[in-house]
Amino acid sequence: MKVRTKEFASRRKEGPGLLFLFVAVAAVSMVSARFMGVDPAALVTQVSSRFQTTSMRSDPLDVSSRGEAVVPVNRDEPRVLIYHAHASENYSPKQTHAARGQTGDVVEVGRELARALEAEGVRTIHVTGVYDDPWNEAYTASARAVQQVLEANPSIELVIDIHRDAIESRQAGIATAKVGEDTTAKILFAIGEQNNPHVQQNAEIASRLKERMDELYPGLSRGMRMLRQESNGHLHPNAVEVYIGDYYDSTLEEAKAAARLLAKVIAAGLQ
Repeated sequence: MKVRTKEFASRRKEGPGLLFLFVAVAAVSMVSARFMGVDPAALVTQVSSRFQTTSMRSDPLDVSSRGEAVVPVNRDEPRVLIYHAHASENYSPKQTHAARGQTGDVVEVGRELARALEAEGVRTIHVTGVYDDPWNEAYTASARAVQQVLEANPSIELVIDIHRDAIESRQAGIATAKVGEDTTAKILFAIGEQNNPHVQQNAEIASRLKERMDELYPGLSRGMRMLRQESNGHLHPNAVEVYIGDYYDSTLEEAKAAARLLAKVIAAGLQ
């Protein structure tokens, strides 16, 4: 992975002049905005409301959009993009899905993965919009949002759609694993075969992630599955669906623990 550093030289003679110029430009901008009948504070509010960010550089950029329009990002060349075609999914004991239009537990799992990736030094964008209302338009709606972010960020190397499973057998322990002293949710990698020109590349990246996971954390993976459906694999050669845990067999905390381990697997694979 590349390491970038910035050196700021001391310029005692030039410093005050640049500062004065900056203040002057800012003042002129504010006066101009008011002259045109625009409240400068309102402009700041309009922009900041499109993103949810913090001042900590170690935090991922959290983009919230319902699919209509996503403001381009491009901050420090992000390498991983996380989103949720089914953002309303919950883990028990909650209802299977959040209330209409609301984000479920799976978005918290995605946020945990994003944070863990940032801690590993991997710049990450997390799209948190709700696209599964209505359910049958989830992949189409999420694809529109993801495509906009990808077009603005050509540095993206991996696109991950985070889900949780709902295994019909409901066997205890079918989707949980013991890693060290911790119980975590198991992870399944899935690829949609239909209308997917990148199906081979999608399968290759999923296979590599699974192999690395098996090396680092034996038993954490539930394997890799090819699905006879569309699942946005066409968006990027390195796109993969990741099912973390199961509604009946995994808790939210177990899913978050799995996400932290997945971050280490991804970081190792991107080196």
